[in-house]
Amino acid sequence: MLAEQSIDFVANVSAETIDRSTRTVSLSNGTKLRFSKLLLATGASPRRLDNVEGKDGIVLYLRTFFDALTLRERLQPATDIVIVGGGFIGLEIAASAVARGCRVTLLEAASRLLMRGVPEVIANRIAAKQREAGVKILISVEIESILGCGSRYALKLKDGKVFACDLVVAGIGAIPKTRLAATSALSIDNGFRVDDRLQSEDSDIFAAGDCCSFPHPLYAGRRIRLYRVRRRAVVLVGSIRRDPAGGRSLRSNVQHRGAPAQRH
Repeated sequence: MLAEQSIDFVANVSAETIDRSTRTVSLSNGTKLRFSKLLLATGASPRRLDNVEGKDGIVLYLRTFFDALTLRERLQPATDIVIVGGGFIGLEIAASAVARGCRVTLLEAASRLLMRGVPEVIANRIAAKQREAGVKILISVEIESILGCGSRYALKLKDGKVFACDLVVAGIGAIPKTRLAATSALSIDNGFRVDDRLQSEDSDIFAAGDCCSFPHPLYAGRRIRLYRVRRRAVVLVGSIRRDPAGGRSLRSNVQHRGAPAQRH
């Protein structure tokens, strides 16, 4: 199917550097790819709990398919779960956990849920629904430590409260993967900085997904990272096809870790 779309799939390699002067991308296997147009879709990594004693090896994060499988296996009935983060990820995990019969406590450092996601009136309605379902919600709290206690954990807040639990899950945001900016001198502003057509300051380099930020008219031009992914894809294709050299179809190179290589 990829070959039919003129896409070469290159597995088990990563992009190491971008040379804008020669229009090449150097790969971890030593080869170089030339480009006329380049799309960066490097994604993001889960933001980790910092300055929390004992967190290493205990806290689960939800980012990949395998993370989801691990979490699903741990969401057993009568399990005590503490979720750190009252954003979309934390609330979705909380809803799934209580539906599976878990006892759930959700901790949020801000003064309300979904502080950056939705207006307060909507956040309050969502909070009410979560509480009605059985989720215990604490806001304006900070974690001091997470310590092992036999087969369970003890999560201590800075106000002295302690929660015994079987599982701690953190959903506190994501950090864009922008390592390639160091070699390409592309601007960074909460991710690769692109315009409303997902184009960087280099007219031939684009970025999409949660590795980039773009200005949004509904927020007076304030930059955001994610908004209607499907629509962003349509915008991206339209931007790339505006090729002053003639608008010809573009041949793509895709790198993906962990899958068998395919040669065409």
